[in-house]
Amino acid sequence: MPLRMKLRATTLDCPDPLALSAFYQQATGLEPDLKSDADFAGLTCEDGLSIGFQRADDHQAPR
Repeated sequence: MPLRMKLRATTLDCPDPLALSAFYQQATGLEPDLKSDADFAGLTCEDGLSIGFQRADDHQAPR
C-alpha cells in the first residue's frame, strides 16, 4: 500500500509574526487565526491547512 501523506501545517521563524502573517494573508487569502499575537500568528484554510509564524528574535533571513 503506498504511503499517503498530506501537509497539514508548517511554521516559519521570523522577527515579526503579525507582519509576516498579514503579508501571507493578502498573498493567499487564508483566514487569520483569532488567537494570533505578537509571539505567534497563524493562518488557516477551509481544508485544514495551517501556516504559522513564530517569533524568533535571533532570526536571520536566508542569503
